[in-house]
Parts: sequence; structure tokens; C-alpha cells
Amino acid sequence: MVENIRGKNKAEWKSEVEAIEKDNDERLFNPIYRLKGFDGCKDTPVEVLHVFLLGVVKYMTQDFMKGLKVYQISELIVRWEAFNTDALNHPSISPSYVVKHYKSLIGKDFKIILQAAPFVFFDFMSTAQKGHWFSLCILSTYIFQSNIADMATHLADLRKYIDIFLFHTIQQSARWVNKPKFHMLLHLPESVERFGPAGLFATEQFESFNKILRLASIHSNRHNPGRDISISFADFECLRAIFSGGRLINHRSGQTFFASPNVTNIFRDNSLIRRSMGYNDNMVADSHVYPMEMITPVPQEEKEPPPHYLQEHLAGYHFTQVHQLHINSKDVCKKGYFVVIFPRNKSPKFIGRVESIWKGQFQNRKTLYVKITRFQVKSIDQFYNMTALVNEKTIEFYLASEVAGCLNVQHDCHLGKCMPDKNNKRKFGPEEAAPSKEAVKHQDDHSYIINSASLHSIPLRQQFSNMTRPPITPKAWTKCVQDGLKNWFEPSKGKAKAPKASQVASTSQMMLD
Repeated sequence: MVENIRGKNKAEWKSEVEAIEKDNDERLFNPIYRLKGFDGCKDTPVEVLHVFLLGVVKYMTQDFMKGLKVYQISELIVRWEAFNTDALNHPSISPSYVVKHYKSLIGKDFKIILQAAPFVFFDFMSTAQKGHWFSLCILSTYIFQSNIADMATHLADLRKYIDIFLFHTIQQSARWVNKPKFHMLLHLPESVERFGPAGLFATEQFESFNKILRLASIHSNRHNPGRDISISFADFECLRAIFSGGRLINHRSGQTFFASPNVTNIFRDNSLIRRSMGYNDNMVADSHVYPMEMITPVPQEEKEPPPHYLQEHLAGYHFTQVHQLHINSKDVCKKGYFVVIFPRNKSPKFIGRVESIWKGQFQNRKTLYVKITRFQVKSIDQFYNMTALVNEKTIEFYLASEVAGCLNVQHDCHLGKCMPDKNNKRKFGPEEAAPSKEAVKHQDDHSYIINSASLHSIPLRQQFSNMTRPPITPKAWTKCVQDGLKNWFEPSKGKAKAPKASQVASTSQMMLD
């Protein structure tokens, strides 16, 4: 149509379009927008990928990176390499890439930044910056929580932590109010209450539909691809109706009927036919029984003889070492992972570190055991503002079925004063992903921190976090706005005139309202 409007007969086409707009505008504009019950704002969920990850988190990451000195970049890369990704279900990080290309990162990169920021960025931040970023990281755990047991409590916490984050944001500088995505966070609780967990309506998830479009356009001659794709979609719908045993209609006689079993059995009894139509049996029902051994070789440096404790208490069993263990459909644990143990004898649950995994076999019986080092949960660490763990140096053995899940735990490098040192494992080369010349050397095996910014096993981690934050009072908001406006104009050095006291007071009241 655009080509015709710009062509030789553009006058005729222009008049025809104007006539359509005047007499039959439903052909141009979707009539759903005229529905009385439709509200474009309230009926559209807050999309967290672009509002939060590619909005708020991206802004703050770029603002932090721009404030670093040149000599701090190399140390930042070393801190990135020291970050422990166990139990995050995230692929390995390329620190040099993240630091060098921080302006062109994608959503999943900002997700790992959220979980790593307290342990990577905090050494380069002031106290106010740490409070700002910590409020952002804690807010993300409520935004991306997919399993909500109590919706009312979750929404109350979500609103509180959004309020706390905006408080720290404006306190840093009121210039952030120019970004509309910060305001859109205020509408997120309404979206979660109506549509469910925010992670379920991220738009990028629906880009997998592109696979269906490509499949439908393979046999098109490209002369009229839209029509060919529509016909393919109609064929898909017909096949689905037939093979699923749906009620069909004979358009000649007007009678309804069902496909015979000989037809539906083609789909039911043939896995290749099911896969060709996009039906995956493994996604419908998980046939695995957990915990389950993963068949991977044990690294040479991790091999050890069978424990005497197991050989004494389980006489006749033959023990072999296991490298990795599937705790459930999402958790995999191995040596060095921190796990939560729910003892069968009703003892209090605790956090431990996996030292080794063993499989005992006796005739047709098979049992999986985990060798655990116990850790004691302590108070909140003042630097990271997260729950601390202390190594009790006690070795115990538990059934693999007593492992409830995995947690991401980081070494307390601030308390241990762990500093970068020469990296003896460095492989020299021009690759961007090559390790840096230095590496953080942990000074002890005593103090650790539960990563409260982790987005994995959130309900399980919250049982040990012991973190409570009071809501922001109106009086604190007033001072926050005044400080934020002051900080906004301070860096300008005379380029912008600071507002008068009366203007600050009126602005504070307006933002509180």
C-alpha cells in the first residue's frame, strides 16, 4: 500500500485511504481499543525485561562503570573472576567481556550483574552507593520470584522494597526521576496481582514463536508469504483438532463426528510424529526419580578413598565416588556446593558444604550419600548487609534425599582481606576470555556470606537470610527529596541554578502526594 501511495496513481490511493479512515476506520484501527472495559494502562502488564533489566539495572550499571578510574578496571575484572557462580544455574562469565562491553549487554547479563554486584562492585563504592545497589539487588529477588505462596504478603513486601529502592535512588540524585521506567516500577505490584509472577510475562519468552513462523514459511514460494503462512497455520490447527480427538463437523451434511482411533493412534503411538508436531513428552511429565546420579567422570584431583564411616555402618556395601548429583529438576550439586539439609530425625535444618558424594550398592539396593561440612548461621554482616556463615569444621554424612536444595554462598573477602595476587593458572593468549594476570587468593576457609541477591531457590534462601527492612517514613521521604535535589545540582558547578527553599518544599510535597 505504501508503494502504491508513492507511485504514479498516488492521488487515487490517497483518496481511497482517506475514505476508509472516514467511513470504515475499523480496517485501520483495532476495535478492541474501543471496548469500555479495556484500559490500555491497567490491562497491560509491566514488562520486567525492558522496564527493569534493560531499564533500571542498565542505567545504574552504566552510571557505575562510567565513574570508575582506569586503574580500577583491572581489579574489577579480578573481582569478577573470583565470583562464585555455584547454584546460580548460569553459564560461566567472561569478566573482560562484561567490563568492556557494558553498554551493549543483554537481559541475562544484567541478571548475573544483579546477583554479583554486592561481591564485585562494593569495594569500589561509597556507603550511599552500596545502600542504593543493595536495595536494587534485594528488590530483584522479589521481582523474579516465580513461586509465590502468599500473594498478599508478597505484594506488601514488593511494594515496600520498591519504595526503599526509589528512596535510595532519589537520595543519590533526583535526576533519576527523568527516567519513566523508575515510575513504572510503582505499577508492578498491580501487574503481579492480576497477571501473576512478573517473570511469566517477559516479552522475550514469546520470541520462540519465531520458530513456528519459520516452519510455516519453509514451503512458501515467497510470492505471497503471508497467505502461505496463514494456510500452514490453518493446517496445524486442523491436525491438532483431529489428533486430539476433537469434535469435527461435516459441512455438507451438517453432522458432527470424531476421528477414528486408527487416525488418532498415529499421533498417540508414534513419538516421531509427536516430535514433528512440537509435542515433547519429557515436558509433560518428568519420569526421573530424584535424587539421581549424573553419569560424569570424577576429576582426578577430587578422587578420594571410600570413607571409613560408611564402610563401618554399611557393611557389605560397595562404595564408588560420584561427581555430580541431581537434587531435583533444577538443582545440581557437586564438591564445593553449599546445600540445605533437612535431617530425617527432625533435627533443625542447616547449611553445609558438599565435600564428596558416594553411591553404595549391595545386591539390588542402591543408596546415595553426601559428605557434608557443617556451617553455622551467624548475624548480619555489616559490610555486605547479608547473613554470615561460619565453618564449624564438622564432617557428617547424610542421605542425598535429605538435601533440600542448593544456595549460592560467597567467601567473605572483606573480613578475610583477600587481595589480588599473581595468577599461576593463567593461560596467556590474545583471547578476550583469557584470565587476568592476577587472581583473588582467599586467606581462610572460615567466613562466608549467603548471597541474598541470588535469584535461585529464593524461598529456601529466605529461611536463612534473617533480613528485615523497616518501611520509609514520610519524614524520611521529605529529607530524601531535599538531599536528592541538592545532589542533582551540585555536580553542575554553576551551570544550573539550585532551586529555592520554597521550591524544594513544594517539590517534596508533590512527590509525597
